[in-house]
Amino acid sequence: GAGAELSAFYHRCKEIYEVAGVPYLEAPFRGIVDLMKRVAKRGTNAVRLGLSLGSLHGLARTSFQRPMLAQFAGRFATYAGVSPFDASASFALIAHVEQAFGVFHPRGGMGALAQALAQAVRRLGVSIHVGNRATWRRQRDTLVVSFDGHEERFDRLIVNEDPLVSMRRTNDACALSGYVLQLEFNRRLSLPHHSILFSQNSEDEFAALEGGTIADGSTMYVCHPSATDNTMAASHRSGVYVMLNAPPIAGDGSGRPSDADRRHWRHKSTAIRDECLHRLRIA
Repeated sequence: GAGAELSAFYHRCKEIYEVAGVPYLEAPFRGIVDLMKRVAKRGTNAVRLGLSLGSLHGLARTSFQRPMLAQFAGRFATYAGVSPFDASASFALIAHVEQAFGVFHPRGGMGALAQALAQAVRRLGVSIHVGNRATWRRQRDTLVVSFDGHEERFDRLIVNEDPLVSMRRTNDACALSGYVLQLEFNRRLSLPHHSILFSQNSEDEFAALEGGTIADGSTMYVCHPSATDNTMAASHRSGVYVMLNAPPIAGDGSGRPSDADRRHWRHKSTAIRDECLHRLRIA
C-alpha cells in the first residue's frame, strides 16, 4: 500500500542524505572532486550508491505506483528550480531533512527574520543601505564600490545577481522562474498553512515549461501563514501566497525581460490569475 511505499521511500531518502547530504554540508563546496573525496571517506558502499543515482523522477517512479505520490517526490527538485526529469535523485535528501528535522516558520514570517538579521548586524556597527544602485571596480588589492553618490573601499564583496548576466552567457540553461500572486482577503480562510495542488500530468507540465510557457492546471503551491501564525493577518483577514513554476526568461542579456517578454506575460497573467483563483475556489 501507499504507507509501505512511503516508508521505503523515506528510508531511501535517509540513505541518500547520509551518502550525499552529510558530505556536502560538512564543508564548503569547492568542486565535485573535493566533494567526492569526502564521499569516499564514508566507504565503498557510499561511493557505489552515489554513482548509481539516476534522476529524481526515476527514483519517484520506482518508489510509487500512484502518480500523485510520484509527483510529491518530484516536487523537491523544484525547490532549486529544476525539473524532476533532469534533477539528480540526490534531491530526495530534502524529504529526509524535512521529516527528520522539521520545517520551521519564523513568527512574523520571513520579513521578521530579515528585520531581526538587520538589527543584529546594526548592533555590530554595520551600515545598511537599501534602494540604491551600486557599481564596483577592482583597484589593486581592494574593491571600490560606488553607491548613493559616494565611494567606499572593501576587501570583499558579495553580489547577489544572476551569474549568467555578469558573464553575459545568455545561452546557458537557466533555472525555472515562478509566477507569484500575493492575495489579501477580507475574511479568514479555512486553508491550511501549506497546500500543493498537483497537475494532472507532470510530463506535460514540465514539457510546457521547457517550451517557454505555463500549462493549464500546473502544480500550484499555496501558503496561508495565518493558519498557524495569528500575527500574519488580522483575525478577520487572510493573506495568501500562490506560486506556479514558470519558464526562465533569458531577456536581452541585461538581466531584464525584453519588451516582448513583458507584453507576453502581461497578456497571460490575467488568465493565469483567474485560473489560480478558480482552483482555490475563493474567487
